[in-house]
Amino acid sequence: MNEVMRLAALYSYDVIDSEREDAFDDLTRLAAHVCHAPIAAISLTEDTREWFKSTLGMDLTETPIDHAFSAHAILDPSTPLIVSDTLQDPRFQDNELVHGTPGIRFYAGIPLIDASGFALGTLSVIDVEPRTIQPEQVEMLRSLARQAVAQIQLRKANRSLRKQAHALESVREDALRTVRRTLSLLRSTSNELNTTLHEAAAEAGALAATGLTTDQRERADQLQAALDEGARALGLVADLVDLDGAAPERPTTPVQVAALVRQVLREFDAYGARVELDGLDEETLVPLEAFAFSTLCRSLCLGLPGAKDSAIQLALADGGQLLRLRWESPNPLGSDFAIEPFGIQIARR
Repeated sequence: MNEVMRLAALYSYDVIDSEREDAFDDLTRLAAHVCHAPIAAISLTEDTREWFKSTLGMDLTETPIDHAFSAHAILDPSTPLIVSDTLQDPRFQDNELVHGTPGIRFYAGIPLIDASGFALGTLSVIDVEPRTIQPEQVEMLRSLARQAVAQIQLRKANRSLRKQAHALESVREDALRTVRRTLSLLRSTSNELNTTLHEAAAEAGALAATGLTTDQRERADQLQAALDEGARALGLVADLVDLDGAAPERPTTPVQVAALVRQVLREFDAYGARVELDGLDEETLVPLEAFAFSTLCRSLCLGLPGAKDSAIQLALADGGQLLRLRWESPNPLGSDFAIEPFGIQIARR
């Protein structure tokens, strides 16, 4: 047996000097019960000491290798070490564990053999009186020894899984940091786009309010279509920014919503549409994303033919926390929208 390789295998399990565990204590308890022995132990054998992972009936945590019974047991891993009377065995006649605590007179040790064939230590039963052990008891000890090795290997597998989980968590955190940096850039870009589109919408509104030739009207319509497309793109960016769970910083400003609605109606020559106010007047200011709100109104004008015969109802509800915009139209496309100040949230009824 290559001692260097054996020790490398033993230390690879990272079990030496670990805390007591019920799984191992259960095995020593069973071993003592099966063999009617007052003492049982699971020990691991280093080059300088025998360290006890689990004991029953004695308080030892380790012994020097010169006194370790397991050091003799692992020399022939295929054969149990059975010592009926230690005082009659020259290997142990002068052993301190025989003449002192715990006073070993009988010893039966089964080597703990891992999958690579290395003896890691022993499962043993001990008595303070000379005695014998039955073959079926030895077989039971062999089974319990295999269970002890399985527990040692399971600890190693669990430790490996924890390391992998930790590594995966680190990768996840790195990915999240990258995503957050990207979202931060998107948020900044979103705000810049919002400002730019807002300014462009104001210019388009001012242009549409003047007398235009047919060609100029066509160009104004094209500009408005481009602005609408930009608003949709901005909404996609805002949705992406929302993925990190943080509300994007979308600027809101106090808006005279009645005046804004009338401005949009003028752009579409919908002078016949009525604007009805409930809970607010012409001067009432509502904190909104002005560009998003005006884009909503323009979309309604585009999608609802017969706007000249329509009525737009604007109402403040929930103590001024909700702006309701209802579009009454003679066609079946009338819509009802709820807009929350400080961000536009639309619910079609």
